[in-house]
Amino acid sequence: MAQLDANTLVLSLGGHTSDVLEFRASDIGGAITITEAWVINHANTSSNTSFTVELIKYSDAGTPTVLGTVAPAVGGTGDHWTANVPKQMVINDAHDVLNTHEWLAVRQAGQNNGTATFGKVIVHFVGGKA
Repeated sequence: MAQLDANTLVLSLGGHTSDVLEFRASDIGGAITITEAWVINHANTSSNTSFTVELIKYSDAGTPTVLGTVAPAVGGTGDHWTANVPKQMVINDAHDVLNTHEWLAVRQAGQNNGTATFGKVIVHFVGGKA
């Protein structure tokens, strides 16, 4: 079995309510495969006020378009956040590879005005198509 170099990408969550393009696969080395992702918030949310986070794959077009969901939403009022307790995201095998110049975006949606408090998304990936 070939050895692959694992990489970690840490993305900060802001107060945005739309998709934010965060990472682009390089033309040097080609595709990457996302292997794991986690989200952590540094404050509690309640069943009344919370937020969700998901990972979305975008094209390399001049105006990027959605190609699919890398990891469906975690969190929300039905799955509220506990301070400093990570939530593991489920990686969708159909969209886990970012080809050259494709983008990884974070989609954050507040529920009843909920927002992240020093929230982070931690993404593990390997070079190439694993």
